[in-house]
Amino acid sequence: MTLGPMLVALALLRRASGPAANVLITFGRVPFLFYVAHLYLVQALAVAAGTAQGFPASALLDVFIRLPDGYGFGLSVVYLVWAGVVAALYPLCRRYAALKARSRSPWLSYF
Repeated sequence: MTLGPMLVALALLRRASGPAANVLITFGRVPFLFYVAHLYLVQALAVAAGTAQGFPASALLDVFIRLPDGYGFGLSVVYLVWAGVVAALYPLCRRYAALKARSRSPWLSYF
């Protein structure tokens, strides 16, 4: 069910233009940078949120294995954090995409 609508959306969005399309294009030009940067940022935010809730930071360093009882937030907070992470990483992704466009270095290219 998810692949069919996604392929239709991809075909429709391929011709999109405007500010929203430019934002999506920016993230699409630097997907690996966004992926790696968001992992570190989300982990840092999770540890900061846990310590703000009164948990020791050491209890949150293995967050993918188990979480302490009572840790967590509602879905609305998760969506706000998601939007914040995307917005926070946009300038980094934009600068890196511009660097990739200017440079001819093989380290900054997919080919």
